[in-house]
Amino acid sequence: MTGRSSGARRFGPGTRTYARSRRGSVAKLSGATLAPTVLAALTGPIVARVLGPAGRGQVAAVVVYAAALPVVLSFGVPLAIGQRAVWEPDRRPALVSAALVLAALTIPFTVAGTWLIMVGPLHTIGGWARFWAVLNLLFTPASEVGLSFQALLQAEGALGPLAKVRAIPLVVSALTTLGFFALHRLTVATDLAGNLAAGAAAALATVIYVRDRPRGRYPLRPLLGFGARGFGWNVANMANARLDQILMAPYLASAQIGIYAVAVALATVPIQISGAVTARSFGEVGASSQRGREAARYMRLTALVLVGCCLAVAAPAPWLIPLVFGHAYRATFTPLLLLLPGSLALGLSATAASTLVILNKPQWPTWAEVAGLVVTVAGLAVFLRPFGIVAASAVSSVAYGATLAWNVRFLRRLGVVDLAPRWADCRWLRNRVLQVVRPSHARA
Repeated sequence: MTGRSSGARRFGPGTRTYARSRRGSVAKLSGATLAPTVLAALTGPIVARVLGPAGRGQVAAVVVYAAALPVVLSFGVPLAIGQRAVWEPDRRPALVSAALVLAALTIPFTVAGTWLIMVGPLHTIGGWARFWAVLNLLFTPASEVGLSFQALLQAEGALGPLAKVRAIPLVVSALTTLGFFALHRLTVATDLAGNLAAGAAAALATVIYVRDRPRGRYPLRPLLGFGARGFGWNVANMANARLDQILMAPYLASAQIGIYAVAVALATVPIQISGAVTARSFGEVGASSQRGREAARYMRLTALVLVGCCLAVAAPAPWLIPLVFGHAYRATFTPLLLLLPGSLALGLSATAASTLVILNKPQWPTWAEVAGLVVTVAGLAVFLRPFGIVAASAVSSVAYGATLAWNVRFLRRLGVVDLAPRWADCRWLRNRVLQVVRPSHARA
């Protein structure tokens, strides 16, 4: 899982051989993700204090819709592009072309979707904030290109470039926040402008780091066919992750949304770090001659990383949240505590779903996410209004747990068993961490 290697490897259905480059490591991807996340966490309190819960809630509402629109309009094609890049690596240039064609085709749908969102749930946002909200939504086609190109990097095993792609928007967002704060210009509008700049930087980075350039044509029909099988997974996954915040916009006060947004941001930290393990597993499971054993190993490692990160977030939270964010955010601790079990389940589900997709079963994670979505919709419908963000937190964790249970069931159907972490996994992970912290430490 570490180091840099290249060479011919048998890959895909067993008939292709190609030179696969593993650029970067899980540890470096985790570090590159964690460092900007810490930087963003330091600027988060600035935004929270300057904008207040109401302003922070407006920003969160716009960001949620701007993140959801590319997932919906891409119709699962980025997922298909990543899977095809693993099984047909010689056609990567044609897959790049397909990603650009998809983005062009979704432009009119982006315009229509932006209009509907702005006259609907975001109708209360006005002034320059409204202008920048529209631009964030209209950036959807470029975001789709970024999603497809990140899938190509993940399929290649290029964790070094992928680390940079994930870190760049966090760094840009933090720098713009600090800049506007220093100039006494930090408002909802300027914060949304910074979010757009971060998205543009991420999209540009994917174009730079994907080595292949568009050449030839890859028919969209098979990509749409595979994407349709996994589309429900993408949409249901997004809905499970975002539906609570989407529904809060019309039903709860902006102050409550702002408090919940801080809780979600803190609960997401473990998932961002464990995502490095998931990114490595995508290509490695497909390349392995013992896919079941390799998939189980990655599930165990993901579990260990997530448990450690969740404990590290929860332990100092009671005194750290009011100290860093201010006393107006003291209510953040309860929803955070309720969200962390969901973070564990969500991170494990991501690794499980990645395995199912690479093994040509994208419809199975879809059903798992639908099961979770049923819990989300029913739970929010009954409990959101009377119990607010506490209910949203608890419902989210229960829904993620349901999704994980189904994904594990599907993995077992493919022969992926032995998912409980073992002492050997703990020792292996410890040695890998020491290897990064102390390079002289002997390799495990």
